[in-house]
Amino acid sequence: MKTSIKMFFILIMILLVITSCTNNKEKVVKNEKIVGIQDVLGFWDTVSEYDAENIEFQKEDGGNLIYYSYLNSRPYSSGKWSFKNGTLKLESESGDIFTYIRVEIEGDLLKITDSNGNVSVFKRPPKKILEKDEILINLKVYLNKISAFTGLDNSEPIKTEFNWNFKGGKTIEVSGLSTKCPLKEIAKDDFQSMNEKVKDIGDYLSGLEFSQNVFNTTEIQSAYSGDSYVFTITIDTKSQTNSIIIKVGKLKQLRVEN
Repeated sequence: MKTSIKMFFILIMILLVITSCTNNKEKVVKNEKIVGIQDVLGFWDTVSEYDAENIEFQKEDGGNLIYYSYLNSRPYSSGKWSFKNGTLKLESESGDIFTYIRVEIEGDLLKITDSNGNVSVFKRPPKKILEKDEILINLKVYLNKISAFTGLDNSEPIKTEFNWNFKGGKTIEVSGLSTKCPLKEIAKDDFQSMNEKVKDIGDYLSGLEFSQNVFNTTEIQSAYSGDSYVFTITIDTKSQTNSIIIKVGKLKQLRVEN
């Protein structure tokens, strides 16, 4: 009789242990975040184990997934990306393919693990930042994307001020950033090729729905505006190597007249 009671209690204990383990597994499954494309989208700063300083995952209106990474405020790599069955794949424009078999989101951290077990960690920039800092970030992003699109190597952006004209003759001083893109592969007197590069920049800005601004475009300068951001593009032939100088700023007033 005592043996039967003892066996009964042992069985009860085993059932309780099994039930507890099952519940714990269910809790882990429920608490585990299922990462999707929407979670990966956006701008991430590198924390560790990635060569570039930051990376941005985008989804275009047509559904194409593209990425840009930057090092020292200059384009580092760009191309297509995909995220299927928990695997993140980056295909750079240079032909390199990087595959990450595990993708995790923990708070504001993104962790990606390759097939060798190497883990790269990224962190989202803080949501609440000063307006002036946000403007500078946006200005840098525009300059970097222009460089990536045209294949031009832009210098580290520096703070600058430039004049911007309005309809009716009004002129204001705009604070923003300036970058210089050397034209090393173009001969000093090959103005046609230089102007084609300027046109490439204009085509890119037009694709972002910026319009050529007639009040600031001259024989030696192209200008584009839209929303509250403005751009000027000029060719510098005074240095030993010709360069394209791009300036970008944000107007205080939201409406820009073309």
